[in-house]
This record gives sequence, C-alpha cells and structure tokens, in this order.
Amino acid sequence: MIHLSPTVSITVSTKLIANIEFTATDQTFTNWNGTIVGPPNTKFDNRIYFIAITCGAQYPDAPMTAKFTSKINIPSVNQNNGTIEPSKFPLFKNWNRETTMEKMLAGLLAEMKANKNLAQPADGDMY
Repeated sequence: MIHLSPTVSITVSTKLIANIEFTATDQTFTNWNGTIVGPPNTKFDNRIYFIAITCGAQYPDAPMTAKFTSKINIPSVNQNNGTIEPSKFPLFKNWNRETTMEKMLAGLLAEMKANKNLAQPADGDMY
C-alpha cells in the first residue's frame, strides 16, 4: 500500500511472510518499522516485537542497522539497547547486497525459533 498525504509522506507496508511486516516511515525509504509476531509454542508466543530499521547511505552495499524497541532475549541482540549485533547475526556478519529486509526479519524469526526456550523479559517491556 502506498499512501500520499498532503504532507507528502509515503507509507509502504509489506507482508510477504506470515508473522512478518515492515513499513517505511519516511519519504526517502531510509527509516522502516518492522514487526514480528512471536512464533507459536515458544517463549515468544502471543507477543508482538517491534524493530526500528535504518537503510543508511551505504545500503545495499552495507547492511541496514536494526534495533528492537520491544525487549527480547536472543543471542544476536544487545540486551542493553536492543541493537542487532552484526558480529552475532549471520545475515549481517556475512552480508551481501541480495539480503532484503524480508530476509533479515525472517532470519530473526528463525533465531527466535532456534532459541524457543530462552527466558524472555516481561511482555510489553521496551528498550
């Protein structure tokens, strides 16, 4: 969906994989909001996780930056600020320009599934 308002803001919303959605929050397509619905039968079940994504000047030659705004406990996320650590997240560590936002969010969902029994912060806690 593309929406043009009198202030010329553009919203693009995409839902290609179940439980994953991302939306542009500015007209330059630099800043995005990602949403992941926690996978069933895990400690993430029935929770919605929000991620702020920035596609910087070097993107797609360099990875986007991403930061959970919802508190989450998975190995690739810095527990102090929610930032996805490039050295700990395989898609950022082994970056190639074919990696899309959808693939990045799917990678985080896969990490949730792989760590399904990790204790999680209280539902609704934010960084």
